[in-house]
Amino acid sequence: MNIYNMLRSRVPSVEFLEPSPELSQVIGVVAGDGWAVRRRGNEYLIGAKVKDGDLIEEFSRCLGKVLGRDPPRLRQEKDGAFMVEVKSKALYELLRKPIDINRIAPFVEHCEECMRRFARSFFDSEGCVSKDGQIYCYNTDLQLLQYVRKILNILGIRTIGPKIYKKKGTIYFDRRSGETYVRRKNVYYIYIRMSDVLRFYQHIGFTIQRKQRRLEEYLRKRGLL
Repeated sequence: MNIYNMLRSRVPSVEFLEPSPELSQVIGVVAGDGWAVRRRGNEYLIGAKVKDGDLIEEFSRCLGKVLGRDPPRLRQEKDGAFMVEVKSKALYELLRKPIDINRIAPFVEHCEECMRRFARSFFDSEGCVSKDGQIYCYNTDLQLLQYVRKILNILGIRTIGPKIYKKKGTIYFDRRSGETYVRRKNVYYIYIRMSDVLRFYQHIGFTIQRKQRRLEEYLRKRGLL
């Protein structure tokens, strides 16, 4: 029995989920900005809230494709961010947090395109591009960042980290809520080696156009595009 069939036998509710680039895209977004929660009355919700319409539109399209439904409608919140949410026990079992690496691995590593889509959507959610072309990615889940680094390495893209960005117990201000909080977990980061930034652009890139444009601007300045 291969690893994919083993997953199906252990988690019956994911039986109808098939590996695909769209599912890998969903996995990357939920692992980053998204959520998979169980509410009262056995309501299983998968969703994401982001400020970039291009990312949430692609997330909606992929959710529809994976679940065999019409893409769920986007909703714009009062703060300007966009939100999409669907009900799915199968996706909840696959993506509930903390993300189980062994559970998502057969889907993410199904093929090269699946790995690229996972990496792209995760960097869409958790990554940023500095003016000097440095590509960073942040998360509180150390094991998840190590897995992202593994996938990038398989794709021939070298990274540095994970390293601690913000320590547990430090105070921060949340611009969205206007409230001050104390960090409950360490925040870690990895970043792409500068020698591999062009390869990241060529093989992964960003769905979010503002990030993609910033990366392209840097590469043009360097004469690489």
